[in-house]
Amino acid sequence: MTGPLYFIPDLDRHDPRGAAATVPAGCPPDVRVLGPQDLAIGDRRTLEGMASHAADRILSVPATPALRVAGAGRGAVLALQLALELQGRDQAVAFASAIDLPDALLPELPWAGDSLPVLAVQTTGAAGDAGDAAARQAAGWRRVLPDARRHVLRYPDLAAALAELQRHPAMAAPPAHNPLQTLQQSRQAEGTVFCCPGAGDSITRFIALAGQLGAGMTVQGLQPRGIDGLGLPHTTVQAAAQGMLRAMLAQRPRGPLHLIGHSFGGWIAFELAHLLARAGRPAASLTLVDSEAPGGDGRVGREYLHHEALERFCDLVDMAAPRPLGLQRAALRMARPDERLPMLHQAMVGAGMFSPRTQPAVLTGPFRTFCAALRTRYRPVDQPLPAATRVSLVCVGDSRLTPVQNAEINRATDLGWRALAPQLVYWDGPGNHMTILAAPQVQQLGAWWQRSLTAAEPAVAAGAGA
Repeated sequence: MTGPLYFIPDLDRHDPRGAAATVPAGCPPDVRVLGPQDLAIGDRRTLEGMASHAADRILSVPATPALRVAGAGRGAVLALQLALELQGRDQAVAFASAIDLPDALLPELPWAGDSLPVLAVQTTGAAGDAGDAAARQAAGWRRVLPDARRHVLRYPDLAAALAELQRHPAMAAPPAHNPLQTLQQSRQAEGTVFCCPGAGDSITRFIALAGQLGAGMTVQGLQPRGIDGLGLPHTTVQAAAQGMLRAMLAQRPRGPLHLIGHSFGGWIAFELAHLLARAGRPAASLTLVDSEAPGGDGRVGREYLHHEALERFCDLVDMAAPRPLGLQRAALRMARPDERLPMLHQAMVGAGMFSPRTQPAVLTGPFRTFCAALRTRYRPVDQPLPAATRVSLVCVGDSRLTPVQNAEINRATDLGWRALAPQLVYWDGPGNHMTILAAPQVQQLGAWWQRSLTAAEPAVAAGAGA
């Protein structure tokens, strides 16, 4: 069973101040036309922001079957982004359709990879799709999805195209994602630790920590979807956590469960703690490692342009780099979007983080996943975690800030999380946001974590020291 067809007209031809777009002549009556108000045009400044707003409205009705999404002209670019946003929330999408997309808009298309089938529709009389124009279109599309995912269709006019798209069957579903990877296997039965990496990061970040959590602990990494550069990143915490929960319970139907989340992974771990409680398997512990509290005025959950997101990404790379990258942020801003990741890759090669034999594409998956996380808005459920779950918060400093500034930030982080988990225990950890998971700081973190499992110490105020 498939759901309705949502259509975004060519908004270049409509008044952006209007609440609704003009319904195309001959449009089937049950096609749901999305206008400026549905997309928050004028309020949102990015494609991702507009698509997120539209997805909120569409998914406000529960139990929606696979949706069809189509757009014409510039509306096709938005339609493709909306389809990706819906899939990022694990909403089934039958396909996305781009109708009469001009060649000039091909560079604006978001990457669809192997996750989304696209119907490229050409109506009679539209320019292009012949000879050299067809070759240019094929090359432009190939930048955002494989040829096997693009299907070219022709109809006499827009009304006929929409009528046929309503009846078009659903295409292939995206490949399944298994987030679980073992970092340490133990035959003892002391428990299983599940680790959630930060935005754009891999579970390999936890390899050093896995060896510090005790020989009796099995340590599993929960790999974010999309890190490999193929899958589509999740766009909500809830969708990511639901998929991880199913894998966790299938892997460990019995025994104590522990959660560790670093940075954005703290949000995933916090959501998992609530889901486990509802499933009757409350986590024995939840550890938030330098994780911004959700719901505040922090860096996560905002709209970011491409260069703005890349600058945040560079900040984290700088913290983890063995020596300064030497990458000028002004040069990044002035470069074309397709030039920026190669510039960062070259700087990382120079800093010894990559072999010169690697290609810039090695950064594609991590950066896309980072962007999806950076733009994610998260409101945790308004209910306390069970008393059986011991909640801990670890905060570190930033060498670019003064001790007073670090103390203020960490205190705000503590208060933000304490509003959600009043029983949490606070600890000032060593290193910075990235090096706390690397030697030698990781040994201190691991030793503190093992002590915290049995400690009965009361929560201390932020900034009280290790």
